[in-house]
Amino acid sequence: MGQTKELDFPDRLAVVALIAEEDSGLGRTKLMKYMYLLQTGKGVPFGYRFRFYLYGPYDPSVLSDLWLAEDWGAVTEKATELPDGNIRYEIRQAGRAGDLIKWRMPYLKPYYDTVIKTVQNLKNYEAADFEIMGTIVWLDRTAYRKGEKVTAEGLANDALEIKSRLKYRRDAAIDLVRKLSKEGMLRALDA
Repeated sequence: MGQTKELDFPDRLAVVALIAEEDSGLGRTKLMKYMYLLQTGKGVPFGYRFRFYLYGPYDPSVLSDLWLAEDWGAVTEKATELPDGNIRYEIRQAGRAGDLIKWRMPYLKPYYDTVIKTVQNLKNYEAADFEIMGTIVWLDRTAYRKGEKVTAEGLANDALEIKSRLKYRRDAAIDLVRKLSKEGMLRALDA
């Protein structure tokens, strides 16, 4: 059986527009983690090369795709400075998104339902939740590559240790492990 062909950059831009249409709370962190979860957890062949970074799995190419999608008129991005000095980014679908999606649909068709269903199932989570989810999947894949099995509690504890700055609750992290398992995104979890 042959290797799955990676999606071309216009296909990735169309996926950015699809996600922006489905998730009204989309920002940069959530977009980054959606792309990671779709590629790593669901097998959508974006071709990104994620590395672990401060906010979890990261590939600067995702932001390049966001900016290209904005240049194409498929999404808009608005930056707002918060009182604490942080920046909140809001990504929305824009006028040319429909044309881009329609043009790329023959290539997206095998992944369309996966993208839509995944976003619909996760869109109510906040950016911090996505940081934890990305970290959980990263840890799961690391264990899987080593041939190790992990528990829900172990994954949650390890993710919380890495993401201690978030002050995330342990029971909420375990719930995220269960959610990701239900979504079929974990491979090393000992059921």
